[in-house]
Amino acid sequence: MAASAAQGKKRKGHLTESKVGYLMILPNYIIYTVFTLIPIIWTVVLSFTDYDLKTANFVGISNYINIFKDEIFLKSIWNTIYFCLLTILPTMVLALLLALLLNRKIAGRGFFRTLFYLPNILSMVAVSMAWSYLYNSQAGILNKMLNAIGLPSVGWVTDTKWAMISVAIMSIWSSLGYNAVLYLSGLQ
Repeated sequence: MAASAAQGKKRKGHLTESKVGYLMILPNYIIYTVFTLIPIIWTVVLSFTDYDLKTANFVGISNYINIFKDEIFLKSIWNTIYFCLLTILPTMVLALLLALLLNRKIAGRGFFRTLFYLPNILSMVAVSMAWSYLYNSQAGILNKMLNAIGLPSVGWVTDTKWAMISVAIMSIWSSLGYNAVLYLSGLQ
């Protein structure tokens, strides 16, 4: 009987600990609900209306039909697909090759692992400034190298043919080390 009374107290204490645990995570759920879940639901509801900040008239899927007729929207979808094609596959392939290389026993392996991971710990402001110096149309390092071998300067971020490619190169560089570390951890 004494053992059963001790179990009863233990269970009661366990329930109290459980309640304390739920109370500790309750603020996270409240913040998530207020700042994420409710706005997502409200956005979906508003997408089926013609809302002018005073009244919301239900219009069904006509907003979706209209957006797929909009040339700017379709151009932005194409730009997103183009950017993904320029970055995802090259990043994954280069990261795998880099991980295979860094998995070998080479001199300075730790240094190179750190060097390739460096873009992930640097400030994006500093990195963006460095890339803007590289891509500068008049005095950029890349254009100076092109001019040195007799090629004309390129508007890396001002020319519509080169802007997306330039941003994709920067994106590949910035995510290469992180993905290589993931592949490297899988290899080891």
